[in-house]
Amino acid sequence: MCSDIARCFADRCLGIGAAACLSLLLFSGCGGGSPSAPPTQDTQGMSSDVVQLRVGKTPVLTHHNDNSRSGLNLAETRLTLDNVAPATFGKLAAFPVQGYVYAQPLYVPNVSMPADHISNLVIVATEHDQLYAFDVDSNTLAWHVDYLAAGPNVSPVSPDDVGCTNIVPEIGITSTPVIDPVTHILYVLVRTKEVTGDNITFYQRLHAVEIATGRDLLPPTVVTGPPSDYAATGFAKFDPLLNNQRAALMIGHQQVYVAWASHCDYGPYTGWLMSFDENTLLPTAYWTPVPYSAAGGIWMSGSGPSLDANGDIYVPTSNGGENDPIEQKNNFRSSLVRLHWSASDGFSVVDYFSPYNYQMLDNEDLDFGSSGALLLPDQLGTPHPHLLVVRDKAGTVYVLDRDDLGKWQMSDNSQAVQTFVVPGFALSSALFWNKTLYIAGGGIYLEAYSFDPVSQQFDPNVQAFLNYPVDSRGPTPSLSANRNSNAILWAITDYAGGKNAVLHALDALDISKELYNSNMVPARDQAGPGVKFVVPTIADGLVFVGTQNEVDMYGLLNQ
Repeated sequence: MCSDIARCFADRCLGIGAAACLSLLLFSGCGGGSPSAPPTQDTQGMSSDVVQLRVGKTPVLTHHNDNSRSGLNLAETRLTLDNVAPATFGKLAAFPVQGYVYAQPLYVPNVSMPADHISNLVIVATEHDQLYAFDVDSNTLAWHVDYLAAGPNVSPVSPDDVGCTNIVPEIGITSTPVIDPVTHILYVLVRTKEVTGDNITFYQRLHAVEIATGRDLLPPTVVTGPPSDYAATGFAKFDPLLNNQRAALMIGHQQVYVAWASHCDYGPYTGWLMSFDENTLLPTAYWTPVPYSAAGGIWMSGSGPSLDANGDIYVPTSNGGENDPIEQKNNFRSSLVRLHWSASDGFSVVDYFSPYNYQMLDNEDLDFGSSGALLLPDQLGTPHPHLLVVRDKAGTVYVLDRDDLGKWQMSDNSQAVQTFVVPGFALSSALFWNKTLYIAGGGIYLEAYSFDPVSQQFDPNVQAFLNYPVDSRGPTPSLSANRNSNAILWAITDYAGGKNAVLHALDALDISKELYNSNMVPARDQAGPGVKFVVPTIADGLVFVGTQNEVDMYGLLNQ
C-alpha cells in the first residue's frame, strides 16, 4: 500500500494521466492524509466474513440525484404503492452523528471495501465537520472522518462569528458533497475556525476523499478567491468567514464547481462560483455576478448549479448589486445565468434571464435565487425543446427556454415561456415527472400542476395537493418509481420550533393520497429533530432522512 499520494503517483501512475491515476488509487487502496488537518478514522464491521445482504444498483451521488436536479429515481423496484404503508414500511435504523445534517445524504452501492468485501454505503456530512459512511446492510459504521482532529483549537464556525443565526448551532459542512460517478471520489467543502495564540483564522477547504476509507487522496485546497490580477472578477473579494457555502457541489468537465452566498446578507460580500480541477483540487476559474458591486449570492436553498447535455451551467443569483443595472459592468444579480466553462477562458456568460421587477424583488428581499434551476426533459419537435423551471421567494414560477433565456425587459416577463404564481413563501425547489410539476409554498401545501406538452404551458390551477400544511420554507420533494409504475412522491416537513421531522410518501398520480408518514406509528418510526432544506434520499428500497443528531433509514419492515 502506498504511504502517501506523491509516492502513489510516482510509483504507479506514471504516464496514465491524473484522472486514471486517481481511479487506480481509489480501487487499489492508495490514499493520503491532509498535512494541515489530518482526520481521524474510526472503522468497524470490516472483517472478511461480512456478507452483503443487498445487491445495490442505484447510486445517488449528488444533490437531487443528477445535474438536472430532477430528484428522480426511476429504477426503484422494491418500494411500491402497496407496500409503502404503516403495516409494511417504517424506520429500520437511526445512524447517530455529531452535528446537524443540512447536506443531503449520498448513497453508493457496491463499494469495494478493505478486507475484500462489498458494502452499500450511505455517506453523511455534518455541521460539526464530521464525515461518516454507514453500511446500510449491517447498520454499522464503515468509517468516520473528524475534520476537527488537527488540535484542540480547531472548531466549526460559530453563528456568533458571522452575526447570523440562519445556520445553527455551528457551521461546518453545510452543502451537499458530490461523488464522481467514474472514479467514485467524493468532494466536500469543510469550514473551520482555528486559533493559534491570539490569532483566529477561518478556513474553507476542499477535500477529495476515497469513499472506501474516508482518506484524503490529495492535499486539501484552501479556498482564497481569485488572485489580485484576475481581471474578470473586478474588485470582488472572497471572504472565508462572510461567504457562506450553502449550494450543493457539482461535477462537470472534470471540474468541481462550488458556489457561495452569505450569512443573513451581511457583508460586504459577493457571491461566487468557482471551479477546481478534480485531479489536483487546484482552482481553475472564478465568476461573480457582481464584480463591481456587492451581494448577488448563489445559494438556492441548498440546491446546486445545474448542467445541461452541452455542458453549460445554470445558476440563479440573488439580490444585490444595486449600483449597477442588469448586464452593465457584468452585473447579473437576481438573474438566471447560463455560463460556459472552458479551460482557456474560464467562465463566460452565454445568456441570462432577469425578471422585469428585479429591483422590487431586491428591495423586498424576495430573492430570485431562492430555488435551484430544474432542467426539464427534452421535448423534441416543440417550439421550446429545452425548458427549465425556477422560482423566486414571492412564489412566481418562471418557465424559461434554455436556448433563449430572453435577458431583461423593462415592463414585463413576456420573454419567458410562461410565468405563474403558486401560493406561499418559497424557499425550496420543484420536481417534474409525468407532465406534472410538484412544488411547495412555505406554510401552505405541497401541490401538483399539470403540463400540456402541446402548448408547453402549465395549468396555473392546482391539480392536487397534500392536505398537510408544510413549514415556512416548503419542502423540496423527490420521487421514486419503477419506470412509469409505482410512482411515489417523498417529502420531509416540520423542521421549525424543535419539531421532529416528518417523512411523507404520496401517490404521485394523486398527491392528496398519502400512503405513509413517519408520525402514523410514532413509537416505531418517528424521525429525529428536523433541519431546514433537507431532501430525502431514495435508493434500493431505502429512504434516508437527515436530522439534527442522526440519519434515519426507512424501508420495508420484513427485509
